[in-house]
Amino acid sequence: MSSSQSSLLPRFEKRLWQTRPEQLPAPAAFAIKAMRVTVAVIRDLLEGQITLRSMGMVYSTLLSLVPLLAISFSLMKGLGVVDNKLEPMLLNLVAPMGVQGEEIVTKLLGFVKNVNAGALGTAGLLVLIWTVVSLLQKIESAFNFIWHVDESRNLARRFSDFFSVLLIGPLLITAALGATGAVLHNGLVQRIASIEPFGSLLLLITQLVPYLLIAAAFTFVYMFIANTRVKLGAAFTGAMVAGILWETLGRTFGMVFGASPTLAIYSSFAVLILFLIWLYWSWLILLIGAQVAFYVQNPQYQRSGHKLQRLNVEQQEYLSLALITLIGRQFVAGSGGCSTTELSARTSMPGETIATTLQTLQQLGLVRQSTDSQWILGRDPDQLRLATLISELRSAHEPKTNPPALPEIPAVRQLQSDWLSGASTALENRTLRELITNTLPDTDPAVETASP
Repeated sequence: MSSSQSSLLPRFEKRLWQTRPEQLPAPAAFAIKAMRVTVAVIRDLLEGQITLRSMGMVYSTLLSLVPLLAISFSLMKGLGVVDNKLEPMLLNLVAPMGVQGEEIVTKLLGFVKNVNAGALGTAGLLVLIWTVVSLLQKIESAFNFIWHVDESRNLARRFSDFFSVLLIGPLLITAALGATGAVLHNGLVQRIASIEPFGSLLLLITQLVPYLLIAAAFTFVYMFIANTRVKLGAAFTGAMVAGILWETLGRTFGMVFGASPTLAIYSSFAVLILFLIWLYWSWLILLIGAQVAFYVQNPQYQRSGHKLQRLNVEQQEYLSLALITLIGRQFVAGSGGCSTTELSARTSMPGETIATTLQTLQQLGLVRQSTDSQWILGRDPDQLRLATLISELRSAHEPKTNPPALPEIPAVRQLQSDWLSGASTALENRTLRELITNTLPDTDPAVETASP
């Protein structure tokens, strides 16, 4: 590899991450943002966590699919949704498998109809419910991992929220499919379709309907499953990406795997193998869309992903001062404090890095949390001198291990002493309030990358 080729990737990364989209025309800014999300998602896929979680959910799906359908369909029957409305929904989900998909649906519906709560007894019914909840819990765990959420729902919320998904999700899909079919077979709509260009427009709409239905279902899942607040715009963006992948890959699935001579050697097991492969692709597509939604909502994570950003001493000191300045500006303005999420957005730094730095500042007594989890100043900015502040920060960021024995060279020691003395003298009479109100310019990219 030539030197020019070896330096191409670093130049690309520098251009990608150091370019400020807000300074570019709208099309170029959109292209940069889309490229960042794409690079971040591909990096996460190569790291393997998303694919491993997709594989784990395939196994859980096999164990809980029949109980899941039985409980969901039972809830829907209570609302008057009949069986013949459910089979088209399942057929649509396994359509890429072709004839094999129809065979899978027939067997699944047969298993579901054979589920008898009375014959199962109390213990059997509890096991059935636990199997379903365990699948949904695994899905929530995967989404929480993507969204950097450490805490899962408590037991009461888990049951109430998960069974809402079991009821609302299939009901919305069934209602959408029914409404679409009714509209397309309406006499007035068919008469309008015979008139051009309305006929071509209706044909285009019918071709877009599968994408829109899948996107709507994914949007609902993305907003509801993760134990955090997901904005509608981010969820819909991820859902559109997932919907396009679902339909696009689905159209090629049957052609690639259905006609594969390799599957012929498995004979009757080929249906099961195809089903396993499609389940894996389906879960992977769902998690890719969730990853896109996360990066759209949290662009500060795009560069680091799940890796904790390691800052050197100078960067850590700068971030500490930036956080104190942002919190102090809220104090001076009388606007209360700042949340960890707000500070993460305004500094374009991942939440984990911000949380670690805030813990250090809290231990030093420089900041503290209010009763509503807002970060506020822990000391009077008029009394805290900048020389003292920087000295405390440097002491906190020093390595905690015993330093090695260094050679004693008086000239080097004197140089350090002069440097520290000069810096201390320059900041001798300056206080934290001056830093908050005057020192940092408003256009500093490290602290002004987003509005509060």
